[in-house]
Amino acid sequence: MLPVVAAVFLGSIVIFIWKNGVGSLHRSPAWAMAAIKLKLSLEPDASVGAYERTATGPFALATVIREFREEWPKESIALIHWAALEVGTALLHRGDIEVGELVGGKFVPSKFPPWHTNEKMLSEIQHSPDLFGNDRVYVFRRR
Repeated sequence: MLPVVAAVFLGSIVIFIWKNGVGSLHRSPAWAMAAIKLKLSLEPDASVGAYERTATGPFALATVIREFREEWPKESIALIHWAALEVGTALLHRGDIEVGELVGGKFVPSKFPPWHTNEKMLSEIQHSPDLFGNDRVYVFRRR
């Protein structure tokens, strides 16, 4: 019985690595822990309003940034981007949401797991702050 369990476990790891890459082995547990912390947090879920809007179709992170700029006109762009990233991260933690981009008016889902997409968002905001004004990238939708 133990060899069968071990074989299934090893097979699952191989499939996981094949599907998500070797780097996901250490990021996936951290992502799962962050999801648990979000669920146990007493703070309200940052993604609630954005999540509701995904019911009608794709919803771009750029929309959140524009709305935050209108709501907080005196705040720095860094704070606006940080708040929008909180919304994006919370959306990525929802199991029925996927992220992608609009290509030719059609939604193309990301091929990366959510933790990789989140790291990419965080990295890109530092190197290309104008990217988040683009309605075609970091688009969220319900599956």
